Amino acid sequence: MKSRKNVKNACRFGATVIALALIAGCASSGSSGQASSAVVENFTAAVKAGKFSKAEKIIKKRSRKWSVRDQGFAWFNAVLYAKEISNSNRLRAAQLLKEYNVSWDDWRLSLAISFDGSVELARYLASAGLPLSGAAEAALSKGFSDEDVQFFLDKSAASDLKWAIHTAAQKRRWNFIPLLIAKADADAVNTRTTRDEHTSAGNSWEFDPADSRTALMFAAEAGNFPSVQALVQAGAKVNLRGDDGETAASLAYNKGETDIYNYLKANGAVDFDPLPARPQAQSTPAPAPSYGGSSSPSYTSTPAPAPVQSATWSLGSMGGAKDLGGMWYSSVGRNYWMNLTGSGLSGSVILNANGRQSIGQASISGDQLNLYITAGPFVGQQFSYTIVNNKLLQGSGENFYRY
Repeated sequence: MKSRKNVKNACRFGATVIALALIAGCASSGSSGQASSAVVENFTAAVKAGKFSKAEKIIKKRSRKWSVRDQGFAWFNAVLYAKEISNSNRLRAAQLLKEYNVSWDDWRLSLAISFDGSVELARYLASAGLPLSGAAEAALSKGFSDEDVQFFLDKSAASDLKWAIHTAAQKRRWNFIPLLIAKADADAVNTRTTRDEHTSAGNSWEFDPADSRTALMFAAEAGNFPSVQALVQAGAKVNLRGDDGETAASLAYNKGETDIYNYLKANGAVDFDPLPARPQAQSTPAPAPSYGGSSSPSYTSTPAPAPVQSATWSLGSMGGAKDLGGMWYSSVGRNYWMNLTGSGLSGSVILNANGRQSIGQASISGDQLNLYITAGPFVGQQFSYTIVNNKLLQGSGENFYRY
């Protein structure tokens, strides 16, 4: 079974539609209609066994009759995606294929690195001319030395480095951040993939929430102030949100990185003012799971009060200035969010705290939003918030802002 992480990396690094099919197991070199596929399989078997005289005879006899696609498969099977073949044999196969001008079609060097190709093999393929899209990122991801990463970076064009800044920050290879910023396209500082983008693309591997973060988020959370400054100065967007609603400022705040937090605020970060002190619990049931910080929000275990008529606020979702329904709210400095739906003075709420989801009833009484949780980690608990406006809810030790 192929590694899902390697599949994700290979596809991100620019593998083609053919690669996607092969990696997913949807195609093989033995499929019907490919006159030379058996020859490709024989070549691959000879390489795996280290029988290079036989492999060379196959190339001499058949390579000119192979289709471009079959020539590409020879590279794919024996060199690039050849985890069951030793790196020394993969390198010798690459040298044979290059010597006889066998086309690699549109395969990329990054595929070999992703699937455990050695540094020696990767350097040879770069020198041989394989496309370098994603190679520097793959080298960073696989833990290549600084010298080897620099080798691929030097050979790469700006368009080859789309994900490299993201990966350098995720892997904490901070020394490469300024080098990559200087060479990559300007928008590479904001490279990421949201869950919706992942789903829309029809990807076959499980979504990784880390892919929704930006390099700035990784740097802020890690407390690397020089990288934060370099990224912001290069145009990193400070208010992008990750899959859990986090921003660079919220991650810095949660980690106690005050200087970074204040710097981001000074450069346009919004909605993350310091939290007010949390009130003590109003009753003494068994401690409930915290949905952030060192203590839980205040709550009572009694059901939510019946709503009273309000002349102002509504849980409707018509988009009016007084409508709260259909809106998403995120807690200041924490990875919490809530979604409200309903009509008039009553409706429902989804409350997500650090990936743990609860659902319940929502009601409005005057300028108070009351939540009573009916299922999930906070079942039986009540939270109350003052509706300051339809962009800000305050209470239970939290500030929730609409986004």
